[in-house]
Amino acid sequence: MVRSDEFGAKHHRYSDVLLDYGFFQLNIDCICQAVKVYQMALDIRLAVFGGNNLYVAIAHEDLAYCAYVHEYSSGKFHDARYYYYYYYYYYT
Repeated sequence: MVRSDEFGAKHHRYSDVLLDYGFFQLNIDCICQAVKVYQMALDIRLAVFGGNNLYVAIAHEDLAYCAYVHEYSSGKFHDARYYYYYYYYYYT
């Protein structure tokens, strides 16, 4: 996948790379993998910045959209709804 040699696997720059990678995966319809990558990026940002941070909010928003796209075919939006409400109530 993406190399983390330069900064390390728990560095916020690595989470930036993961968000970009997830975005490209989402655009080429590798949606399941994109959800995993967005979740990894969110986990790193939560560990680095804590819960109340703009960078964490951006990762939550990206993950919520990705979960929405992933669950669109089934019509069941449990994960997408969870991430949206968490983002909405926590950051607004």
